Amino acid sequence: MGIWGIGIQSAGQAVLGAAARLTGSVGPQQAEPHACNQSTADELTLSGGAISAKPPDLVGRLFPGVPRRADGSVNIENIRTYRDERKDALDARLREAFRDAGIDTSAQIRLQVGYDGHVAVANDHPQRDEIEQIFADNPDLRNHFAEVASLSEVIRAGEEASAFQQAYADDPDAAIAEFWHLFSGQRRPDFSLLIGGDESTIEFQ
Repeated sequence: MGIWGIGIQSAGQAVLGAAARLTGSVGPQQAEPHACNQSTADELTLSGGAISAKPPDLVGRLFPGVPRRADGSVNIENIRTYRDERKDALDARLREAFRDAGIDTSAQIRLQVGYDGHVAVANDHPQRDEIEQIFADNPDLRNHFAEVASLSEVIRAGEEASAFQQAYADDPDAAIAEFWHLFSGQRRPDFSLLIGGDESTIEFQ
């Protein structure tokens, strides 16, 4: 397997792993690289900024709110549009929940999905326990947060795979140096939602 294939494979697996967390039905598995795209267990294929699947209805199950193209695939940009809509709805729910619970949002709050699936406060906030309890008491809110996180991970992985493919075509050595993390086996950056006042931003670190 060439290093180009390994890099695309890593990003393709990240797409499937993030998408799986939307339904809990699919997990990342090994796959053989292809010349212009990357399949993971013959289920999801990442190519040309779009995700397709075998069987075709898998895309609909993983991304139910994202418009599909004529060939049944979904475009990364359409996933981004849907993610932004879901994030706006999440922001509104969080503002209401935090206001009702008396949470001070003037002090920045960094939210992440923990290894056990719960939503955790990943920075020092004086009301950390109260914030985490809001999600523990409201599974639907927790699932909404996890959906936004997973969609964001799908977008990030898709963008990285496409960027690496383009960079490798221009300058293989420079591409390998820039995107070494795709095939080094190191931990991928974690999704965070930073909340301060009435504003929220997505970060990966």
